Amino acid sequence: MKRIKYILMLVVTLLLSTNFIINVNAMGYLGKLTINTEGFTDDTFAIQKIASASISGLDITYVIENDYINYDCDWLSLNTSQLKEKTKELETVSKNNQNYTATGKTNESGICVFNGLEPGLYLMYRLEGNKDHSVESFLISVPNIIDGVIKYDVSAKPKVLRGPIEPPVEPEKPAYRPFIPLTGITRWPFPVLVISGIIFIIVGKYLEKQDDK
Repeated sequence: MKRIKYILMLVVTLLLSTNFIINVNAMGYLGKLTINTEGFTDDTFAIQKIASASISGLDITYVIENDYINYDCDWLSLNTSQLKEKTKELETVSKNNQNYTATGKTNESGICVFNGLEPGLYLMYRLEGNKDHSVESFLISVPNIIDGVIKYDVSAKPKVLRGPIEPPVEPEKPAYRPFIPLTGITRWPFPVLVISGIIFIIVGKYLEKQDDK
């Protein structure tokens, strides 16, 4: 009986130790993000961790970082348009704070790689580059769930807008019209003509009465 109890205690101890090791490894596992612009070189990108992530099985839970707590929302309820607007807001804050998790530049193949990323939700945007194109910023999770599997090696192809970046359209200015002051010359003819007409009618009636007599 004592032998069975000893074996059970040993098994429990081993299970707890194994579980502890697995949790430590999971917490210390770092991710990789590869950005492929498909040939656009010398573009400098910045990534910023917006939220920390914890992984349990195939569930990923995010906790927003303090710098972005005011921009937290129900992320799963956002449609594509709302997500783009939220991304632009976060990009503005990150640029103003100049607080980047990492920066990198695309190589001769248009690829930029970020290694050693802690699990989290990351914002990616272009800091500088050629003016003949622009790159749409986006949010991406590292790790990500792909085909039901947790992937720490994540790749992304941002939307590249080809052609020169058009400047913002300035509102058209109204055509110049010289100021013409209103004077008595432009106003007196109409009332004078009306009064003159009334006088002529009265005189005409008077003359008709004189003829009748």
